[in-house]
Amino acid sequence: MEYLGHIECDERVVDACENVRPFLPEQPTSKVSKSIYNILFELGVTDRQLRYDRKSARKMSRGAALESRLWKD
Repeated sequence: MEYLGHIECDERVVDACENVRPFLPEQPTSKVSKSIYNILFELGVTDRQLRYDRKSARKMSRGAALESRLWKD
């Protein structure tokens, strides 16, 4: 199996799980989120709405930040 990357430990992931909140929209620019985006792109996963590609992971994190407003109380 090819190495795809790693995801660092971050307590905010645990907090999001305990609060039953999606982590990626809550922390879209964190190292964990960017690692997940990069691994997804390595796996060949594409954005269904064709907004992002591998070169635009930063744009994807900004888009997730905007969408996270929908999850806020």
